[in-house]
Amino acid sequence: MNKTNIKARLLNPYTTVPNHKIILDGVEQGEKEFLKEIERREISPNSSQVHSYEDVRSQAFILAIPSNNLNEIIFKAHLTYAVHLIDDYFDNPNLNLQPEELAKRRNDIYEILNAMPKVGNYANFLANKTKHPEAFYRGLQRLAYGGLIQLAKTPEEQDAYLGEYKKISLNTISDNVAKDIENVRNIPFWTTTKALYELWLSTELKCSPTLAELYNLVYGSAVYFHDLDIEREKGELNFFDRQEPTIEELTQMMSIAAKHIKNYENGRAPQRLQQVQFLKKAFAHVLPKEIKEAYIRFENELERV
Repeated sequence: MNKTNIKARLLNPYTTVPNHKIILDGVEQGEKEFLKEIERREISPNSSQVHSYEDVRSQAFILAIPSNNLNEIIFKAHLTYAVHLIDDYFDNPNLNLQPEELAKRRNDIYEILNAMPKVGNYANFLANKTKHPEAFYRGLQRLAYGGLIQLAKTPEEQDAYLGEYKKISLNTISDNVAKDIENVRNIPFWTTTKALYELWLSTELKCSPTLAELYNLVYGSAVYFHDLDIEREKGELNFFDRQEPTIEELTQMMSIAAKHIKNYENGRAPQRLQQVQFLKKAFAHVLPKEIKEAYIRFENELERV
């Protein structure tokens, strides 16, 4: 598909977003940067079995909405493509590390990246371009846990990873928010691996781990429902016959975000409101009624910031 057709397909639903043309141009430039970089590093652009290239392009647009300039849009778009690529390497033993090797190194993201040199060097290159590399690396470690949780061979092994994942996720955020999240069952909390907002927040001047976690609670459910059918079909959703995340649990997580967001927004609330509103619209066809209503409640709180 040529670039003109790509832009035409994206343009229609995106026109409701202010500066959509600038964002679309930035997404296109970010994609070019990504493809140029992986070609230079001789990294294969492996395609996800769950997310189409068009899905990734759309996500790049959404994630770039709260940006202050074109360069930030381009980098956030580049990161979107890159994170999907890195996730493929974490998830797929045929591409790189076997699950056992990933598990051995799971406590140290630097060891994980050192064990996969081409992709690891690329990740380090991206981290050094962010304003907050520590947030970027923390996001990558959580991304690796997303793969481990689904690749676990027993319920006991999976429980261990789920518990470790929550501990890693909460150890840098505010105590009052962490206390509320502790009451969330570990399996629904796993949906935050589908958001990992800190990866993109790391490009902004102000980067709060707590703010990132609040948006993880908000966005994880949308991506979960978007991926649900195809992950079941591909056998990539595995909780050993235990209860999958319920609508009630996911709305509970979104309510925690709504409760606390006014205390942690970093000055871009109007842009993030546009982001939430657009994401709700883009994912409307897969979202249950209760989740849509939870998004509206979150939007109402964000408007008060």
